[in-house]
Amino acid sequence: MLAFGCHTPCGIIGLRATALTSGTSSIKSPGMETQGICKPGFEAVRDAFEANFAEGLEIGAAAAVTVDGEFVVDIWAGNADTDGTPWQRDTIVNVYSTTKTMAATCMLMLADRGELDFDAPVAQYWPEFAQNGKDGVLVRHVMAHTAGLPGFDPPITMEQLYDLDGVAANLAAQAPWWEPGTASGYHAVSQGQLQSEILYRSPGAAWPTGSAPRWPSRSAPTSGSACPPPRTTGWRPCSRRCSAATS
Repeated sequence: MLAFGCHTPCGIIGLRATALTSGTSSIKSPGMETQGICKPGFEAVRDAFEANFAEGLEIGAAAAVTVDGEFVVDIWAGNADTDGTPWQRDTIVNVYSTTKTMAATCMLMLADRGELDFDAPVAQYWPEFAQNGKDGVLVRHVMAHTAGLPGFDPPITMEQLYDLDGVAANLAAQAPWWEPGTASGYHAVSQGQLQSEILYRSPGAAWPTGSAPRWPSRSAPTSGSACPPPRTTGWRPCSRRCSAATS
């Protein structure tokens, strides 16, 4: 696991991993002091971290890496704000888009099992998605933020964002804002919705006991909504659809 937090000249971004409660040491480097631990074999992480300071890209930052649940890197340096408050081992920063990581991890797990093909069209799993010239949009385009669907057309309200069936229908019906695969544009809110719909329809998706079963094949039903049956347990009652992430 990788976790990063930083206070750049442009503002505060990222996240701070849970701090270690023991084993802290000081790692010296020219022009600055990096606090924390960096185990042998992971010096490249520390070097890249310190290079950001040397190049003027950071005011303060933290980075942590775990392998099999053990911290191999947990370092921090610089200031937590423009007033010069030193960054500490337990400095907290605001978090952005961590659920995108969770959704992407689910996608990668299915791909690793051979149950999701990143080179396949999204419409192979989600037939309605082929509308408005999106039949050539690939799963990897969604993963890379190059699908051309960074927003909603027509626009939706915050309340509508929680209508997961409605959001899926909106994304399936709209045309891409650019030719998919030719440019990258951050899918700030739509990314989780796109991924969750692919996951929901994937034959490799495992549902909680007592709820919707796995699809027996990649083929969608010949009638109806082309969706698995409504879930009966383990999910929020206002929707039958599971969103892997909404942001």
